[in-house]
Amino acid sequence: MADLLGGQVAIMFAPASTALPHIQSGKLVALAAASKDRIAALPDLKTLSELGLKDFDTSVWFGLAAPAGTPEVVGRRLSAAIQSALDTPDLRAQFRAQGIEPVKAGPEETARYIRAEVDKWAEVMQAAGVKLE
Repeated sequence: MADLLGGQVAIMFAPASTALPHIQSGKLVALAAASKDRIAALPDLKTLSELGLKDFDTSVWFGLAAPAGTPEVVGRRLSAAIQSALDTPDLRAQFRAQGIEPVKAGPEETARYIRAEVDKWAEVMQAAGVKLE
């Protein structure tokens, strides 16, 4: 971000939460959202998919995890508390003001999403010939 703001690089992909303050101040111009959906804090900003890059989605996501072996009942209670907190209008508004769209997902849905992301990026890496060292 420092190099973009300083003019050393001309373009970058950045999480909305990182770029939003600079976009709002006029220091940066957002070209498109790289997420599947538009960003609530920038509702007029089209997605790359809308601009012709079909199914383009490099959404940044955050999740909470517990150590392996955490009793299932504890995990479910934590998940329920987190999902309840995400129902709070003030918390949702705070996230959205930062360019973050809160999504309620339980352990199984989160695990499916992570597996899908691993598969998607493994395919991209294979197509690009990326080799892990």
